[in-house]
Amino acid sequence: MKQLLLYFFALVLIILGVYSFIYLKDYSSGAVWTVVGVFFMAVAYLKIRS
Repeated sequence: MKQLLLYFFALVLIILGVYSFIYLKDYSSGAVWTVVGVFFMAVAYLKIRS
């Protein structure tokens, strides 16, 4: 269950990053949120698989 919450949290971070990057034109914030979201997505994926 914790892994799914982590996966959902990562998805929210990626969506926030893309929204900030595209619509708000805030490139530094958008890039940071997207990279952090992808990192958490990878961690959650690895935990779900194991």
